[in-house]
Amino acid sequence: MDDYIQALQNERSRLLNNVSPEEEAECLYLVSYLAQCPAGAQGVLAKIKEVLLVVNNTLLHNGSWPSLEEWRLVLPDWFVVKCRKERTPDEAQEYLTWWDSLSQEEKAKQAKLPRVWSLGNWISYFDPEQREWYWWSARFVNPKQLLIRIGAWGHPFPSGAFLWLLETSGAGKVEEIDD
Repeated sequence: MDDYIQALQNERSRLLNNVSPEEEAECLYLVSYLAQCPAGAQGVLAKIKEVLLVVNNTLLHNGSWPSLEEWRLVLPDWFVVKCRKERTPDEAQEYLTWWDSLSQEEKAKQAKLPRVWSLGNWISYFDPEQREWYWWSARFVNPKQLLIRIGAWGHPFPSGAFLWLLETSGAGKVEEIDD
């Protein structure tokens, strides 16, 4: 758990200060994404950071994992309303049975497919047992494009929660790139 807390503290620092290009990654892979931002890259980046800082601060300062209702109260309303309703217990069990039948590679592919996420499903990817990526950096390519780098423990990794955050923040087309 100490490694997780340190990773959260490092992520918080990067969210607030960005990083220099020469700073060494603490994880195995840096994965880059180019996001098209029709309404403006600056607003998209501000929303992404707003959500991630709430998640990060909540996890750093809460003694235990918050309930779903607590997450609803602390996360920005604009984000929460874009999430779909939670599954019923039967729907959730059916989905979990299907998900558990997939290989790690199939899970990574499924996680990249566009879908509307429930808040409970989305926030579960920040649980210490599930977390596979951390914010690394972002820079403006131009007023309508954003280059974002994510630190991941493996590649491919389940990136769907990250992509959902970009979509809800106003990003249009997002593609993984080599840079």
